[in-house]
Amino acid sequence: MLKTHFLLAIRHFWKNKTISLINLLGLSMGICSFVLILQYVAFEWSFNSMFEKDEQVFRVVETSIEDGFFLPPGYAPLLRDQFPGVRQYTRILPFVGNGVIHPAASDKYFREEQTAYVDSSFLSFFDRPLVDGIAGFTAPQQALLSTSQAQKYFGEQTAVGKTLKLDNQFGTTDYAVVGVFEDFPPNSDYSYTTLLSIQTLVSPENRNGNDWADPNGTDAGFGFIFIELQDAAQAPQVAESITEWVQQASEDEKLDIQLQALSEIHLGSSLSDPLPQYGNRTLVVFLLFIALLILGIAFVNYVNLSTAQGMERAKEVGIRKVSGARRDQLTYQYLLETLILTLIAAFVAFAFIPIIQPGFNYLVGQPLNVGILTKGSYIWLGGLILMVATLFAGYYVAIVLTGMAPIQSLKGTHQGSLKGTWLQKTLVITQFAISIALIAGTLILFLQLSYVNSRELGVQIDQRIAIKGPSVKTEDFGQRQQVFRDRLAQLPFVNTYCSSGGIPGKSYNFNANNITQPNPLPEDEEISYSMLFIDERYAETFEISILAGRSFSSEDAMKGYDSRRLMLNETAAKRLHFDDPTQAVGQTIKWGDSSWEVIGVFKDYNHTSLHTPVDPIVFIPGRNSGYFTLNINTTDFPFKKAQLALLYGEVFPGNPFEYEFLDETYAKLYETEQKLGKLFTIASLLAVFISALGLLGLANFVAKQKTKEIGIRKVLGATVSSIIQLLSADFLKLVLLSFFLAAPVAWYVMENWLKNFAYRIDIPWWVFTLAGFGTALLAFITVSIQSLRVAYANPIESLRNE
Repeated sequence: MLKTHFLLAIRHFWKNKTISLINLLGLSMGICSFVLILQYVAFEWSFNSMFEKDEQVFRVVETSIEDGFFLPPGYAPLLRDQFPGVRQYTRILPFVGNGVIHPAASDKYFREEQTAYVDSSFLSFFDRPLVDGIAGFTAPQQALLSTSQAQKYFGEQTAVGKTLKLDNQFGTTDYAVVGVFEDFPPNSDYSYTTLLSIQTLVSPENRNGNDWADPNGTDAGFGFIFIELQDAAQAPQVAESITEWVQQASEDEKLDIQLQALSEIHLGSSLSDPLPQYGNRTLVVFLLFIALLILGIAFVNYVNLSTAQGMERAKEVGIRKVSGARRDQLTYQYLLETLILTLIAAFVAFAFIPIIQPGFNYLVGQPLNVGILTKGSYIWLGGLILMVATLFAGYYVAIVLTGMAPIQSLKGTHQGSLKGTWLQKTLVITQFAISIALIAGTLILFLQLSYVNSRELGVQIDQRIAIKGPSVKTEDFGQRQQVFRDRLAQLPFVNTYCSSGGIPGKSYNFNANNITQPNPLPEDEEISYSMLFIDERYAETFEISILAGRSFSSEDAMKGYDSRRLMLNETAAKRLHFDDPTQAVGQTIKWGDSSWEVIGVFKDYNHTSLHTPVDPIVFIPGRNSGYFTLNINTTDFPFKKAQLALLYGEVFPGNPFEYEFLDETYAKLYETEQKLGKLFTIASLLAVFISALGLLGLANFVAKQKTKEIGIRKVLGATVSSIIQLLSADFLKLVLLSFFLAAPVAWYVMENWLKNFAYRIDIPWWVFTLAGFGTALLAFITVSIQSLRVAYANPIESLRNE
């Protein structure tokens, strides 16, 4: 019996090659898209899951302040001692250790950005087994390297026992390599390549005057604190106890401590989780939803085409019923046909995935492959979704086709056209509503990105390159820095230049509060200000307008802190209760226990992305060497870059020459939106294409049904245009209804997405009109292709046979 059903299915596919090919192509594209997006979803959801203690380890977060995941590292041992539920802790001090590493007995220098000071318990918290060396990591000036980092520094030689010289803000320090650990996997939020003993910073001599960096201090927040609990279920109670203890110690009732499980750091615990995360749960869920929509469209096509085509099989059903076939046998036949077609489509999809995979990986920026679906339950989830869709589609087709009355089937009086099948109409409407919504969403997304890229930032970033300042500093560094500035001024292609601690689009030096007028309001001390060191050329180089007062002088920049002068942006001036910028100039403000004179107010500019409002910025004078920014003519840039690299190497030997274009730096702020836009575009094209395939098949079926009617109309003098109108009218009505369903949904979703931007567009009405018109035009062209074929056919052929 199975063999008979199988042969009947193959015979049916072969007899109806066009419809079968359309079904196969649509299902293959749907499955391929679903599997690729499911890979990304699985990858995002797998972050930090490889750690054995991912459910017992928690990050300590202070939710009452911005960037509350940076805490004073000195809290960690106090938490362990004060609360019995805390088994152990580990601290990570990221970023502060970044600098230039020079392996001993080597002429190579490497600027490193994945360096962190950590406790010896770090390896046990994050399950990094040692490949070589010892587990002990308690002495100062010890270092651990990842396997790839050890390979980079020492090649095939043993790294253990070697010495690294690190130049960073803490001066020049030698570190003995005591161990090599396995590289972090790509789905880890903490993937450092060089680990330094946190005990190094306990000694003031190793801090180079940066007393804030004491790892036992409880004032400056610059580190991550992780704790392992005796009982993970007690996390809320432990967090509440810690909050009460911190509030009493600091006499600040607004402080609120939360414990965030390691497993929830990337995507959070829910869509409404307020704690800071590294990923975007909403985006992941939305992409999964899109994948399901595309897969659903493909199966909707199959249902539509199979039920429509089934009307031609009415006599077959009637004959088999009269011959004694039971309904369950016929149902089994159609289920088998659906299963066979789905399996073939899956085979085709998986054959094409390796070809498409590199392009998809480049698009999402992650090293994905089908193998990631075997980790966890994703392969079962994907298989279950495909099986449910297959059974639903096959069972519905079977129910519709086997429900025909034998007499009606044999007489040919069963009516099952598109006009009379309400579910078929619903499915077609659903397909095109999804397509219209995706197209409208894509247009809105790109309009917002275009607005972001074209909006006046208040700061000039075109043809500005930022050169990373030196970390390796000799005793005569101040003199060398001045030589470098003088030599830059002599280069004919350098229009202006400046030095600063941070650059627009990337960073500040630090954040600070307790900045007030002499007679502050109670809440003024809690306002956080972004602090930035700039020299006297900063405003000129970036073309930032000064609303009141003046910029720093060369003398101010040379004195730095000792000048006791500051500049503000408009937002900072308003936070300090100056209604007009001119009111701020000449005023004295307090920063802690010291007094500072405000000498000027900058016009607000977007130092960071347009996702957030302009920060209140306080500018401090100084010849900070974090970055040298140049306004240059970029014509023949390779030659000019070579000159800059040569000059940089001569003045700052041992420092790698690294630069970035500021317009590219700003563009990276919207990298997620750019990726989302590309994914939206591809999803929209796939949805429209698969829907068009289904419409092509349905139009083919309707054209066949109306062959004799069209023949009679042509004999009576009907024109080609009237025949096209006859065949396309019903479909265009469905597309119009799809538009009215899709437009409000797309508006609601994109309106909520735009709330992520402090500066955004208003959604224009023509976006939905364009999406609807484009989809209707595509539907009309698709139906017209079939209509023209029938309209130009010889009417005698259609009327000759009954």
